[in-house]
Amino acid sequence: MQYEAHKEFFGSPIQDRVSGKLLQCNEVMRQFHVIDMKTNKSYTKRIKVTKNGKLVARKPGQNHFNARQSGQQRLNRKRTQTLSLSKRTTRRFLPKSGA
Repeated sequence: MQYEAHKEFFGSPIQDRVSGKLLQCNEVMRQFHVIDMKTNKSYTKRIKVTKNGKLVARKPGQNHFNARQSGQQRLNRKRTQTLSLSKRTTRRFLPKSGA
């Protein structure tokens, strides 16, 4: 349906301003394609994005040498913590997360 509305645009060639060549619509769209930001994989392995867009991460310091800690310290480290990253950081490292 949308193709019918823009049939004259899709069917007719467009003249390129720089080279002067006549280009079809798909060639023009290929020139203006915006490159997507890549997701930083080290962030995605450490951070989980919840359904509502919150960022949740595991607390550090619980891999080894836990026997010397008290039971309460070990229990507290099992719980996840909510992160608050700036919009700029989130946009840079997790662009497709929706957070």
